[in-house]
Amino acid sequence: MSDRDEVANTLNRFMNCFDLKDWDLMSKQLDAMIHVDYSDLRGEEPKEVTSEEYVRTRSEALQDLLTHHQLTNLDIVASVSSASVKASCMIHRRLGDKEFNSHAHYRFRLSKPNGAWKISAIVQRILWNEGDSKIHAGAQRARE
Repeated sequence: MSDRDEVANTLNRFMNCFDLKDWDLMSKQLDAMIHVDYSDLRGEEPKEVTSEEYVRTRSEALQDLLTHHQLTNLDIVASVSSASVKASCMIHRRLGDKEFNSHAHYRFRLSKPNGAWKISAIVQRILWNEGDSKIHAGAQRARE
């Protein structure tokens, strides 16, 4: 399989983990330390977090929500040991009869430390949101 295909599979697997709530598998897609920037949605400053912290905060914020992440338009630039990816994403969130959905653009950085691609940076830029942001604990900025 080509590096491009392996990078795409890593990102697709990562996004599916949100919807399946497969937090163990998600942690296997992540580097030990990850640069994260969710400032558009969360209102937090960009920061470095451990993979454990990343998975824990996402599992807590999404535990009650049904989600569907659709990642598309992958623009992948890969070398032997690193890759950068730009992608579009539609994130559907539902709690009962309420929805909160985001149209976003992502930038990912990946590395290949031990022969397997790992996500080392995630930057999310919200294009627009729709619905009731109160159903998502992580959507602080959408409520401001």
